[in-house]
Amino acid sequence: MEEMEVNHVDDIHEKLTDMVGDRVKVKANMGRTRVVERMGTIKSVHPAVFIVEVDERRGRKSRQSYQYIDVLTGQVELFDPESGEHIFYPARQSARGALAVTDWSLTLSAPAKINLYLGVHTERDDRGYHRVDSLMAAVSLSDTVTVTPAQALTVQTVPASDFPMQKNTAYRAAIAMAEHYGREANICVTIEKRIPLCAGLGGPSTDAAAVIVALAELWGIDRTDPVLDDIARGIGADVPFFLHASPAFYVGGGDVLATEYPALPATPVVLVKPREASVSTIEAYRRFDEAPVPADEPGAIASALRAGDAETAYALIHNNLGVISAQMEPQIQTVLDWLRKQDGTVAVDVCGSGACSFAICGTAAMAERLADAAQQNGWWSCATQFIPNTVRVEVPKK
Repeated sequence: MEEMEVNHVDDIHEKLTDMVGDRVKVKANMGRTRVVERMGTIKSVHPAVFIVEVDERRGRKSRQSYQYIDVLTGQVELFDPESGEHIFYPARQSARGALAVTDWSLTLSAPAKINLYLGVHTERDDRGYHRVDSLMAAVSLSDTVTVTPAQALTVQTVPASDFPMQKNTAYRAAIAMAEHYGREANICVTIEKRIPLCAGLGGPSTDAAAVIVALAELWGIDRTDPVLDDIARGIGADVPFFLHASPAFYVGGGDVLATEYPALPATPVVLVKPREASVSTIEAYRRFDEAPVPADEPGAIASALRAGDAETAYALIHNNLGVISAQMEPQIQTVLDWLRKQDGTVAVDVCGSGACSFAICGTAAMAERLADAAQQNGWWSCATQFIPNTVRVEVPKK
């Protein structure tokens, strides 16, 4: 295969489009002197990233995404697996001299959340929303959101979603930002999905927050500007949380920041969701209205978090809407019962309105073991841990 010198990401995108289905060797510089080499097959190309199905041990395969800008700068190198030659000659090594990068790219980590406390009440606010007290904490399971320049606003997900992009919360967030600030949101948003939908983990909300953060970065807007919270609140109740630190307590409709707490330790957590289970949040609230479940007072868990006493806080985890969700979807109750029987779990509850449940574990090894066992039961699962950050920029604009 002939080596190609490139000075623009469009050159790389065009070449890789013709190489879909071809085998390549990928060498990725992961930082801190860690270099990962893998063989794989180019599966698809997108405006900001391309996907390679890489070979793992024991015949397994996984899909990894790489950015064109990293190929351009030599952080990611592609080789012909037969000849061992570079497919692209990184611009930074070009005889022409300095790197000629005219593009910018922002990559953001958009983490999931769980509710350490969720108290839904029968009272409603002026908007007609239930009064909700929500104490949320971010976990390391994350979507990756990449934002690049485009002729017009586009949003795409990997894997591809089965609904119009205009209904994607990330698209709505970009539109809301553009309308408020009188700017053009001419960007392409690529969301590499890892957080399952219909889980109560805040996947759509964290993706929307990532777009808000990206545009704020690009337009020079302070992330702490209260206007961003207002825009986020208009997208969804959980979206403001992903603009701030974790853990934090939200009141009103569960969308108004009341208190931020000291960061939790990196406590292991296992997430488990029956693959076909889903709960309509609207229906869950309707059933709650028919037969309200009282909520515990949040004062004790809030005090424990304020004091940095994570162990006590974990013992006070509560979710009264989760009771309704488990009644609506029996598979949720099955997962809860199974988790509560396992050795090494500290606390177990439903994530938001479901259909995912979580268990706080004594050790990371226990979380991994439970995740493996849950998968053997046919459920989706993930071993993760608490993190102090919500949405954050991983790669600054070029």
